Amino acid sequence: MAAAVEGLLALAVRCPEHDHIELALDASGGLHVLADARDMRDAAIVVGWARRHRDLIAMACSAATFDVDRDPLQHLFTDDAVAVADLQGGDLKLHLRTMVEVEGHSGWYTTPLN
Repeated sequence: MAAAVEGLLALAVRCPEHDHIELALDASGGLHVLADARDMRDAAIVVGWARRHRDLIAMACSAATFDVDRDPLQHLFTDDAVAVADLQGGDLKLHLRTMVEVEGHSGWYTTPLN
């Protein structure tokens, strides 16, 4: 998912028991938590884990700039924009992500919703 958001670098670090939730950094060292919208509860757990373990994550990612003072920014991906419409206007970054086929080739298409 991080590859679909411009300016994010995916991290290999994952929260224990929630390894399906991605972590990424932006150019200014901000931490991002990326998840499928159906995993919104798990993503919230990972945000809390990331807050508590900022220093550990920074040590694990010592080659990258990491801003331990900023709260993680949460991204949710969905293939049903209407299902997340009520989440607009909050702190969540919402993305439409769906499989498309063009000239016989299939791949993921992702675009921001807010």
